Amino acid sequence: MVKVQVKNDIKIILDYLWSDEKRDYQSHRSKKHVFVVLKRLAKEVGYLIRQKGT
Repeated sequence: MVKVQVKNDIKIILDYLWSDEKRDYQSHRSKKHVFVVLKRLAKEVGYLIRQKGT
């Protein structure tokens, strides 16, 4: 179980990286791309995607 503060920290990181990494992932799909990890973290912490079309 992830502590509340750690979840909040992860959400801040997701806010910062999500759009750029998603765009890069769409151009360079790879199972090892960092966006794959971001999606897994987002699911784990209940991250709500705020960007249109994500």
